[in-house]
Amino acid sequence: MLVRKLKCSTCGSNKVTESRSMYIYCDYCATWMGIDMKNAMIEATDAFSVSNYQDRSQQEYLAAAMQLGEAAKAKDKEKSIEANLRMLQLEFDLYPHRYGPKGKQQVFRKKYLDYRRQNLIEMFEKGDYFSSFANSEGIALSQGLHFTMVDGKMNYNFDDRFIAYIEYSEQTIRNAIEKSKFYNSLQLHPEGSVVQNTGLMYSNAMANMMSIYHEETAKKIISHFKLDYDYIEIDPVNISKMECCVCQSEINVPENSNTVICETCGNSNNVKEKTINCINCGTRFAVSNGKAQCPSCGSVFYSIQNMNDVVSAQITSQENAQVKTKKNSSFFKRLFGG
Repeated sequence: MLVRKLKCSTCGSNKVTESRSMYIYCDYCATWMGIDMKNAMIEATDAFSVSNYQDRSQQEYLAAAMQLGEAAKAKDKEKSIEANLRMLQLEFDLYPHRYGPKGKQQVFRKKYLDYRRQNLIEMFEKGDYFSSFANSEGIALSQGLHFTMVDGKMNYNFDDRFIAYIEYSEQTIRNAIEKSKFYNSLQLHPEGSVVQNTGLMYSNAMANMMSIYHEETAKKIISHFKLDYDYIEIDPVNISKMECCVCQSEINVPENSNTVICETCGNSNNVKEKTINCINCGTRFAVSNGKAQCPSCGSVFYSIQNMNDVVSAQITSQENAQVKTKKNSSFFKRLFGG
């Protein structure tokens, strides 16, 4: 059978099923293996459509992006962190595949926000934050590039000037990751495989970079940097079906698999035990009477079928949090769990 030339860094297995989301997970142990650039490109095209620019969340996201730029110019640490976290919170719903299927779960979102907050603080402490913004060289390379707007996105002339610009941008990403791999905050990343394989951070950053470009330009960037995976031939693998313990969606399960990710709700299913793994603390537990709540830390996992379910889960989570929050807590603390 023909499969991607991609092996799991944890168990060494091939990826034998096709990923439906931007994130690629191991079919045998559920480790995050990489980014599907084509799926990332499709989502970015949908998210930045002309009709979506009228969406209130999209407008709020663009406003937060402007605030981030203003904070960077003013070298304002607190406003920079606040704008970054606000954009991240909006991204979970605007780009539902950007953080993988787990990003639909509130438990994962909180862990990612906690990681990102500490990551930003560490960047400021090490003096790396403001240097990550485009310097005079990057600005100079971006001058005079030719593009047309197609469906609300930039379609560039893929000439030598543009290639020089994207190669500079790509090297900037590499430099930033080389620095960040020594950050203590990386240990807080909700996808533990990032610590073992910072190449995942690179592919994720490149996917985010390409989200601003039209599909035609993005395809050329993928080809230029050879970001798509090659395919290899392996012996046939028997694949069966199972229902997710939480949302009952159908999951493809290769023979001898131990743990698989449900790409509908993001929960990690243990094949033989019919249990799930808590995203927060790692405890294995069975879903009882339709209730998926970790017996160790109390985290609740929702049966996510579509983005309406994501919104419902978010409202429920916020309502539960407000019951436990003192009335005099600040809005920022209520929002980000400070």
